[in-house]
Amino acid sequence: MRRIAALCCLLPLLAGCAGSISLGEPPSRQPTCPAQNAQSSDELNPGVVLIAQSVPSASWLPCINPLPVGFRYERLEATNHGTHLWLKSGGEGNDQVEVLLSQACDLRGTQETRTAPTGMRRYQRVDDLGSVYRGKWFYVFPGGCVIYQFDLHGASAATSAAAVAAALGFVSRETIARLVDDYSDGRLHLVPTSPSTTGKHT
Repeated sequence: MRRIAALCCLLPLLAGCAGSISLGEPPSRQPTCPAQNAQSSDELNPGVVLIAQSVPSASWLPCINPLPVGFRYERLEATNHGTHLWLKSGGEGNDQVEVLLSQACDLRGTQETRTAPTGMRRYQRVDDLGSVYRGKWFYVFPGGCVIYQFDLHGASAATSAAAVAAALGFVSRETIARLVDDYSDGRLHLVPTSPSTTGKHT
């Protein structure tokens, strides 16, 4: 009952989405990926609902699977302009990975890669200096764009980037909409996806 009440407050708030909404400092629950064929509303994560409502056009939503050893989820902020996630590593928090969801991305200066999840296109702009790995990976799909922004250090920086990227995931808006509907017995709904919106901006 408490979780239903929390979602009842959450969804109307994000429909207007004024200002910045923060889920707080660690150890706040990370926006965990549910299974794509999730049948139980117990898999509904409030953080992923926030992400979904921040960009109503997005057909895919970023989420987090178990992270590599040494990395931790830091925080999430959602506004009417999109979502920003922070992951950190190292005792001093020197290594950082950011995940951003927006309606569109500026792809100037990027190169398209051959590997991308089904229904998406991936681009990248990377500086790999051996002991430092800085760059951005762009995932473009109908209604939105997700950026992985890396700032990693050490001899294994590039390997760490690949490991973190493998741990990050996507869940379809359709899946989250169904879980919200099931969980609330049809009383709550996500803002619907706009089919006319494109995620690519050059």
